[in-house]
Amino acid sequence: MTLIESTYLMPELPDFLRHSDLSKPNRTRRHKPKRIKFMHKRLPCENKPPKGKKFLGAERIRVMLKDEAPRIGSGYRSAWAKVGRKWVWLCDSMGNTAKLDVATYRRVKA
Repeated sequence: MTLIESTYLMPELPDFLRHSDLSKPNRTRRHKPKRIKFMHKRLPCENKPPKGKKFLGAERIRVMLKDEAPRIGSGYRSAWAKVGRKWVWLCDSMGNTAKLDVATYRRVKA
């Protein structure tokens, strides 16, 4: 017996802790981790105008709204606009629509 063995006597290992077959590891199936999506979902009218007759040939504009179109909101907004003879139809990136008369539209167009 060496000096180290005599100082620290190790107890015997029980049978259930002894590994008899070390050559073949027990492999279990690991689940795939879920991918984290960092991108926000695309908005319906973010890159192209809304579908329908009203917005056929609409153009992307920036407007400064106060209380002219409460559905769209107030402040500087980016919206799709279809200018007609009497009315201008606006649609924001979420798909909310509003109708303004042409005189009001010319005033709020930034």
